[in-house]
Amino acid sequence: MGLLIAKILFLLVLAAACGALFAYWWFRRHYEDVTLEYSRSREEWSAWRRGFEERLAARPEVDLRPLTEELTALSEELTALDDSMRPNLAAVEKRLTAIEHALFPVQTRLDELEGAVRAFSLTPVLERLGTLASRLENQPNPEVVVSEGQVGH
Repeated sequence: MGLLIAKILFLLVLAAACGALFAYWWFRRHYEDVTLEYSRSREEWSAWRRGFEERLAARPEVDLRPLTEELTALSEELTALDDSMRPNLAAVEKRLTAIEHALFPVQTRLDELEGAVRAFSLTPVLERLGTLASRLENQPNPEVVVSEGQVGH
């Protein structure tokens, strides 16, 4: 019995080893190992980036002096143009001042009216309206006598 169990155990180990070899062969044949490709591509990327940064650092500084001079000249031309081309608004300002002076009495009168309206007290009127409303709500219903002969002529 022990010999039979030993044979079965040996055959099981042999079957497991053959299955492992078959699986290894199958995966090597049908699937590509990408870990090496991934690490190689990362190394290539880091080498390219280092080279790019070195080339970028080796470039000379940009000379912005001509651009600054042109912008300064343009700014000076615009300020000179601004002074000579400014529209004359004296007549418009004079008319606006005249309108302000003409409207001053109207504004004074409006201020007086606003003060009068604010000073006017509506409390007595509101009290009388309240008593009137309470009388209407508490009014007894009148009894109406309808004679039979006059209904539905």
